[in-house]
Amino acid sequence: MGLSMSTYNYDPKISRSEKEEQDADLRGKIEQIRVTFPRAGYRPLLHYLVRSGVKVGETKLRRILKEAGLQIHPKKKFVRTTQSEHDCLVYPNLIQGMSIDGVNQVWAGDITYIRINNGFVFLAVMLDLYSRKVIKARRTLMSRMLVLVGSRWRFKSGWLIRSGSVELLICRPLV
Repeated sequence: MGLSMSTYNYDPKISRSEKEEQDADLRGKIEQIRVTFPRAGYRPLLHYLVRSGVKVGETKLRRILKEAGLQIHPKKKFVRTTQSEHDCLVYPNLIQGMSIDGVNQVWAGDITYIRINNGFVFLAVMLDLYSRKVIKARRTLMSRMLVLVGSRWRFKSGWLIRSGSVELLICRPLV
């Protein structure tokens, strides 16, 4: 048959049906606690269960939470960085009807921030819209990054259009 002696002699401490019944009881107690504390993770749940006299380990509790789909996923903090309601002039989209069929026809630039321990680092990037490759990138602690980047970077041909925090460089075809 090809089975080892340890497999043949294996005798589980409790049967599979008893284990499933115990897990179902524990799942019911977890759901009762979640009615009162809906955002409680596994650590507070473990404390509540131990206080109520249920002997359960952290590993078993986490396994039951995962199998039953009762894990709590942390809410991500949403930071709104775009200010659409402003009195500034909004420029028209100059590339709306244009067909981009080669590199160095249209470049787009954007600025974003990266949160660090003592504040923010600003990152400015210029991209080629056809190839989606980074042409230039710079980071600094200054908030007026694109104005500095636009004045420091030299372009062979084209127009530099500023619209809020976005810059567009539309290159003329080389004749």
